[in-house]
Amino acid sequence: MLINTAGQRASGCYSQRHAIWRLCLKISRDCVIITIDASCLSNNCLLVGMMSDFITNTLQDFFRKNRILSKKNIRNYFDQPKGLIAVMEGNGTNSWDCESLTANMREVVSQLTRGKDTAILWFKKFWAYLEQKKLICGSSEFPPIQISNTFERRIYIAKYLQDPKHKISELEQILWVNGRTIEQDLKVLRGNDLEEAIQICGKTFTIPESERRNNGLAMGSTVHPLFLTCNLTQVITMLRGLKLLKDDPALGAYSITQAVDIWQQLSTYAKNRILYVTEKLLSDDLEWYQFLEGEKCGNTFRSEKMCSHYGNNCVFDCWKNGRACSIEYRPNPVSSSVFLKNCAVKSYAPQKHSVVIRTEAGEDIEIDLDTILSSAYASELLI
Repeated sequence: MLINTAGQRASGCYSQRHAIWRLCLKISRDCVIITIDASCLSNNCLLVGMMSDFITNTLQDFFRKNRILSKKNIRNYFDQPKGLIAVMEGNGTNSWDCESLTANMREVVSQLTRGKDTAILWFKKFWAYLEQKKLICGSSEFPPIQISNTFERRIYIAKYLQDPKHKISELEQILWVNGRTIEQDLKVLRGNDLEEAIQICGKTFTIPESERRNNGLAMGSTVHPLFLTCNLTQVITMLRGLKLLKDDPALGAYSITQAVDIWQQLSTYAKNRILYVTEKLLSDDLEWYQFLEGEKCGNTFRSEKMCSHYGNNCVFDCWKNGRACSIEYRPNPVSSSVFLKNCAVKSYAPQKHSVVIRTEAGEDIEIDLDTILSSAYASELLI
């Protein structure tokens, strides 16, 4: 069945602009899809014309149920020159299938300079209405976050581009923003615009050692932003757990830098409370927390390389990520230093505090982590 209102003319229409919106009604066994052909739209009237009662009632019913017939700012998302109706007409869309309607809604939102999240909210309601009335089948992939929230959007981009398979060009389709916005977000994330850099608890968040490659973002180390809302006991638990690892030959630097980051984000009240509980109630020493107070950090994110440039710390990163490394170690206290270049870390034994190193010659050597004097990603970096 096809309802076509082509050629029907509105009577008494006084709108300044006439937008032709084609609407047909297609009915299949599984679903009903709306398309429009003929109507008169303006700032003062949504639908004025001699259309079928079904189409008129269907479209006006959505606005009536949501009480927005008199709300011009909301109707603008639908009936303005850059609203949904005009975009559908401009793209030659003559049906409300899932793919086309999603693409048209995305285009409307990406062109807006403000009110993007509000527009998405009403498009979601409109979609739900069409589904309820069985006028469309299938789902639309709306943005997973509030896209006008700059912080939220940039954190999402940082997480999305962790996967090497994900492409920068896909972000426009996912977030419903234009390419200029994505490019600016990437510039800020990579630390190329520090004036706009994300600030978290007074610390700058950027992703160092990152570069664009094959329509993606190659990171020296993937960043995993976390937002934890802890009570004081949970904070103490984390800091005491990290304290247990601070002397670990492989993980010590990682635990210390993480503990410093946590401590520096705490308020003065929280720090003082932890010191009081530690000394008076737990009968523990304050040396660990005094150490954390004296440490300083700039960026909230430190790459593997930034955590791995002292002693044997590089070894764990090279083992975890399969990278080659160079090592200087002393087999015993009275022997001279031994240098190994371009070797591979085959295994790590935390109980024995040792690693098995495969040399350039293919020989496997077990080395005590405490005997490693320095390690680096290249021999020229050994100092």
